[in-house]
Amino acid sequence: MVGVGLLYQQGYFRQVIDEQGAQQALFPYNDPGQLPITPLREPNGEWLRLELDLPGYPVWLRVWQVQVAE
Repeated sequence: MVGVGLLYQQGYFRQVIDEQGAQQALFPYNDPGQLPITPLREPNGEWLRLELDLPGYPVWLRVWQVQVAE
């Protein structure tokens, strides 16, 4: 199984190098409304959800489409 988490609010950072050559880590707020992502939906408008049966319990996944290039 492969899982990709693109909507983490923490853990990603932007790196800049200051005048002394030291790394500065910036942790901007990731506003999902400003990202190139769209939830995929069923023809009736409901969220596209996939059920993954794991031993002992099911896990439900929601599917998003990410625009990575034009």
